[in-house]
Amino acid sequence: SKGTMLARPLVIMLGLGKSGTQTTHDFFKCAGWRSSHWICKTPRKEEYCASCILRWISKTMPPAGHNDPRHDYAAALREECGNYTVFAQIDMATSHTCAMPQVSFLHTLLARLPNACFVMTYRSEASWIASMARWGTMKPRTLESCPFLPKNDSGLAAYYAAHKARVRAALAASNVCNVQVDLETDNLTDHLNTCFDVNAPKRCLAIHKNKTPKSRQMRADAGGNSTPTSSHTAL
Repeated sequence: SKGTMLARPLVIMLGLGKSGTQTTHDFFKCAGWRSSHWICKTPRKEEYCASCILRWISKTMPPAGHNDPRHDYAAALREECGNYTVFAQIDMATSHTCAMPQVSFLHTLLARLPNACFVMTYRSEASWIASMARWGTMKPRTLESCPFLPKNDSGLAAYYAAHKARVRAALAASNVCNVQVDLETDNLTDHLNTCFDVNAPKRCLAIHKNKTPKSRQMRADAGGNSTPTSSHTAL
């Protein structure tokens, strides 16, 4: 980890879906932190977190011809997306839309949220692709809509590896608080518990052993006319 961390900072996950986002969400929620995952809710509406984050970025852009000063826009983010402490998955992909704010607007997030703590969870490319393949239509949706070539496992692997490298470089060059966790060598919940001084009960620390709810998979596949696969460990 790096940078100064507030007592309970705004937490933004930079990892892609199927890279520890569900586990992170469930852990913080279990520990009593307000957390969103994939879907964000305000009193006005319920929508993809990617949608409201992209709208927030647009609304906080300076007028044409003006400078873009470094400023903390956390309050504006919560106004658009909901009063959350943790934003655990901020990307989404349908068969026609690939919205990945942490890919397209990585440096914007770091600049507009200077007091947030950014969490980068990652795994090997092969493990990520295998996890996507078990999650209903997520893999074919990502292959169809996201901007990479070739449209196969090789393209997916290169896309994921490039994102990991960009995030590491951006965080290394920034003064923002950040926590980076390799899911294949570190215990995610123990790491989060220690880095954020959560003091979570044992049941929260065991979250990573839980199974993905079938209802969550059905919701993800709602637009894909595909039945969900059986439950599997949620990362």
